[in-house]
Amino acid sequence: MSVLLSELQPTEFKEVIALCATCNTASGTAEGVRLDTSSTAALARLVAHFPSLSIVARDEGVMVGVILCGTSGNSGLMHQLAIAPTHHDIGLDRRLIDEALGKMHRRGIYKSRISLRPGSPNPHAFWDAATWQTNDIEGPIPCAYDYASIQQS
Repeated sequence: MSVLLSELQPTEFKEVIALCATCNTASGTAEGVRLDTSSTAALARLVAHFPSLSIVARDEGVMVGVILCGTSGNSGLMHQLAIAPTHHDIGLDRRLIDEALGKMHRRGIYKSRISLRPGSPNPHAFWDAATWQTNDIEGPIPCAYDYASIQQS
């Protein structure tokens, strides 16, 4: 299994929508991170506003993972992480996250945030084990995590 990562291209939006629609973020994946990926227009806006931050993973040409990212100026935002059930438990989720964080670091962004969707089954286990720290917030979002990265020297 040789999974290759690349920047999300506009020609791949329909594949992203199909992957996100069929993914079950059960154990072994980064659970709970979701964005509305039901339209190519929504993806086009995200990619146009934050070029080169979103990444797809392909295994023998088939899309098996995606991470959709943006920023809030000084913080990175991970909006969607989806891994095909065939590729759970191989570390692809962490590989996509690390690649996204690397892209943000190269832009001078050293803090990233995710918000977990209510009702996700045990999402905290993955994020806690991945060295993210809980940041209590109030309101409809149940929690957010801040990535504590090594600062630029």
